[in-house]
Amino acid sequence: MSPSQQLTIAQALLRAKVAAKQGNIAVAQHLYNAILHHHPNHPIAIQGLRELQQELPHHQLVPTQTADPAPDQINALINLYHSGQMTKVVQACQELLRTYPQSLIVLNVLGAVLQGQGQLQQAVQVFDQIIQLKPDLAEAHSDRGVALKKLGHLESAVDSYDQAIELKPDYAEAYYNRGVALTELGQLEAAVDSYNQAIELKPDFAQAYSNHGNALRDLGQLESAVDSYDRAIEIQPDDAQAYSNRGVALTDLGQL
Repeated sequence: MSPSQQLTIAQALLRAKVAAKQGNIAVAQHLYNAILHHHPNHPIAIQGLRELQQELPHHQLVPTQTADPAPDQINALINLYHSGQMTKVVQACQELLRTYPQSLIVLNVLGAVLQGQGQLQQAVQVFDQIIQLKPDLAEAHSDRGVALKKLGHLESAVDSYDQAIELKPDYAEAYYNRGVALTELGQLEAAVDSYNQAIELKPDFAQAYSNHGNALRDLGQLESAVDSYDRAIEIQPDDAQAYSNRGVALTDLGQL
């Protein structure tokens, strides 16, 4: 998330809290729902909605967006997710989707769980559903790319990352994942370019430096590869793999 996005979310949260104190419940709920629309698991927005529901008499409650379950249902789902009971999470998501078939919050949780369980084709289908509901959600395109890459559909994965980057040009993780897929496709120079973009956007991205070094090493640019490994180790001193890869590059350079 870029600083500008963080500022936008912070402003929305502040305005929601002010609106709630002033009694403008509909405005507060609208702001919290707007945050959750783009960041379905945002804990402060979820807590804010739950507090609004708890503090008001039942007859004064203003309904939340009909696409999503009530805040207490969302909170229960997220707590179940954090408890690690993934089979129950899938069941809970499927149950909620019978009533709220267009809930981006529930669909995002379901997609993440299915991907984590290795049910990749099903995860892709969920991400496709999210994209159909909200085509400009860059994170859904990126998540779809991750699942496709794990399925071995590398070119389709790159296409998904490209779409995510087009929607969100400062998406460092999408550039990184694109680099990984391009590396597996053997497109090393393009992969280096993607890693460069990720590093430029996120200078402390240790894994991007490490993979950048791997691609440079495979291209025969050994000294530059060592520089990348050095940077990865500087950022993440306990990265054993980066030390190992650095040793390989130094060996190839004859610096025994």
